[in-house]
Amino acid sequence: MPPESPTARELAHRLLARELAGRRDTPDVVAAAAQRVCQHVSSELSRWVGPEGARVLLARALALAQVEHPVLANVQSRTQSEACMTGLVESARAYGAAATAEGMVAILAALIELLGRLIGDDMAMSLVEESIPARASDAAGPNGGATA
Repeated sequence: MPPESPTARELAHRLLARELAGRRDTPDVVAAAAQRVCQHVSSELSRWVGPEGARVLLARALALAQVEHPVLANVQSRTQSEACMTGLVESARAYGAAATAEGMVAILAALIELLGRLIGDDMAMSLVEESIPARASDAAGPNGGATA
């Protein structure tokens, strides 16, 4: 992978930060942003690996992230409902915004890494990144509009 390519964790952090842009980092706001990111990613993955494949990848990524992040202990993945993850709001309120954000970053990073094993790291990161709608401030790209 070229040195300028983001790691799975960096990409996950950037996607959540994009969804939080301009909002206060309260537990409810972070949980809602995490839900939106999860929905976007899950929806896009469903197009490529089917709903069941997306559900399994998300469930496995959550299980991997739960090992390191107590905030995720009571969270369950749900790709067939409006809420992508149940228990996230309650956990966010108990553990705080920062722990919730780190937990979501860990889920996304694990998901990207799992997907990378199946389709390759570059393709996995592109697929996940493109699943999140860009904000107006992102439209110019990371290099001020220049493309690599």
